[in-house]
Amino acid sequence: MAEDTPKRIPARQKLSIAARLHAMNREGRAKRVRELAREIGVSERQIWRWLAAFEQRGTAAFLKQKRSDAGSSRFFRDNVGLELFAIAIFFSGAKSAKAIHAAMLRQFGLEIIPAVSTIEHYLKNVLERML
Repeated sequence: MAEDTPKRIPARQKLSIAARLHAMNREGRAKRVRELAREIGVSERQIWRWLAAFEQRGTAAFLKQKRSDAGSSRFFRDNVGLELFAIAIFFSGAKSAKAIHAAMLRQFGLEIIPAVSTIEHYLKNVLERML
């Protein structure tokens, strides 16, 4: 790994380090942070950040977070008219992404319509949750 490339530390290792530091008395922490930084090849500041995150949010600080836009469609958010058209076609009986795509193609042309996979994602993550 190149020297200028940040080292990737697994979340469970970060959690373990932060939890052990948290359990230590404050006097011994600074010395242990310096030792750990040298041992694992990260900055002392990074280790202090892990500790602060652990003290603020506990183990949740090291869990993978869902994207804030997960389950939504940026394409349809930015193209509300096409979203409304897709909803209308869906509720008129066209339940597949290919059928909705074909209707959009007939109505609007190829330049502005989303890919079939975008429509599939929208059907699965947005419309089907509404039903």
